[in-house]
Amino acid sequence: PGGAGLGLRALGVVVAVDAIAVKCGVLAAEVSQEGSLWQALLPALVLLRQFWAVDPAGSLLRSRLLRFVFAGADGFLGARDEALVQAWLGRLARGVWARAWG
Repeated sequence: PGGAGLGLRALGVVVAVDAIAVKCGVLAAEVSQEGSLWQALLPALVLLRQFWAVDPAGSLLRSRLLRFVFAGADGFLGARDEALVQAWLGRLARGVWARAWG
């Protein structure tokens, strides 16, 4: 069971590294061409923006998923709902720990 997940993660890493290499190659080609500073700087800023957007997208997805699962019909997480989320996350962490190192 763990081998298939490991293989998919390895494939994901290979694809991500390849995508970064392609983007860096495009960036190097853009910068090496003669032109104004803005023409060279804009692709670099776009690449940095793509790198920085990865983490906020993950946390936004996580919060929306938890709200979908644990909030009521109104979509609001109250104090009781927050406590359920924390308990669930704790049990999830304990299960991951037990499976990996238990």
